[in-house]
Amino acid sequence: MTNIVKLWIRNFSNSRRTLKRLTAQELLKFIGKNGYYYLPVFKDIRKNNKLLKLNFAAFLMFPVHCFYRKMNLFGVVMMILLFLTTEAKILLSHFAEQLGINDDMLMTAYIISTALSLAIDIFVLMFFNYFYFKSCIKRINMIKQHYSNESYDRVLARIEAAGRPGIFYAVAFSLCAAIAIIFVFQLINHMLGIGNLPLNTLIG
Repeated sequence: MTNIVKLWIRNFSNSRRTLKRLTAQELLKFIGKNGYYYLPVFKDIRKNNKLLKLNFAAFLMFPVHCFYRKMNLFGVVMMILLFLTTEAKILLSHFAEQLGINDDMLMTAYIISTALSLAIDIFVLMFFNYFYFKSCIKRINMIKQHYSNESYDRVLARIEAAGRPGIFYAVAFSLCAAIAIIFVFQLINHMLGIGNLPLNTLIG
């Protein structure tokens, strides 16, 4: 855990140096809606080294908010982790007898799995702003480097288009990602000989 924290701090320091080459206008163009909310948040993260900054929209509207903000990789990874906690319940239910797991042990495993699911949600709540901050810096700089031969106004237009939030995009991406992940897990379950399980096993 200590190494992970050190890595985050080192990456954050690099982000601070990179941010000096960005302008508020570029960030506002990329962020789009609610840009004036995120700018002070990003400033607080950068100046005060605050990695933890709560984002209740990301928590309450997960994973749609991730894709709304074009945080596709972050959203997909968090979705996979959440589905893994459900998959763990399915596997334990199916193989409990073979593994010698009694009802009490199975209930404890369910509680742990549910706690892990909640921990992932809390992670999104606490760290979404930090990862969004990193994503903004990275993508804006990539656009500026790739289109360095174009006029600044044209580059700003590309930055705005790359980060522009979209409800339809977010909902569609969420549904497609969920369907793809469910399909993969269903395929794995089929290969393991696991048939349809009661609904309360999947969501309990």
